[in-house]
Formats: sequence, C-alpha cells, structure tokens
Amino acid sequence: MAVIRVLTDKGIELFINYIQEIKEGSRALPPIDKLSRVPWSWEFSPRVEVENLSITTRMELGKYLVDLFEANSVDRKDILNNPGMWSWLTLLWFDDLCPVESDGLRKVREISRYVCSSHYTDYYRHLV
Repeated sequence: MAVIRVLTDKGIELFINYIQEIKEGSRALPPIDKLSRVPWSWEFSPRVEVENLSITTRMELGKYLVDLFEANSVDRKDILNNPGMWSWLTLLWFDDLCPVESDGLRKVREISRYVCSSHYTDYYRHLV
C-alpha cells in the first residue's frame, strides 16, 4: 500500500525528464521513491492509501479509483483538477501503463498520456 501523493512542479519536471530518457532508450526504473518525497511531491489530503495493483483494464482501474475515493469521502472537486495527483498515480502504476517489452525497452507514447495536463486539448489523453 502507498499513500497517494501530489507531484509538485519540480516533481512533474523530474517525471517528464524520466519519460524523455526512456524515449531515448534508457532502461532506468521509474523514480517512484524519489518522487514520493518532499520537495517533489506532498501527501494528498485527505490521506488515502492506494494499492500498487496490477492493472488489467482502464475500466477496472477507473472503478477501483471511484470506489477508493468514495470510501475515503474524497470530494470530486479535490481530484478533478489535480494534475499532480493523477501524474503521481501514473508513476505508481508506470510498469503496467508502460511495460517493458521483450527487447528490454518501453514503448513510450506522448507525455500527456503519463503527465496529466489541465489543458482542454490534452487532459483526456491521460491514461489514469
């Protein structure tokens, strides 16, 4: 179990740099440990524990998150416009959302799939 966190601007920058490195062929592991500490992120409020589960479908993930937020009495307004939280959740499940292929590399798509944006042309592309 992990406690949900919210990436800061500094954390989002580090996550984007990691994704860029992966696109260039790096085999580095996702920096979840570093990005789960201050100054790269802060704890989401109210405190919510989330499982590092294996994602099979986005529908299953969506249902899990809806149930989780409802069980913890999280207000919709606290999560709808919170790109740092959604980006941290993507980082938590990065191995499932961007798995290592047989050649040892990851097939990385556009950054907006992993780093949530509040811009109307990008927000819907986010995987989580």
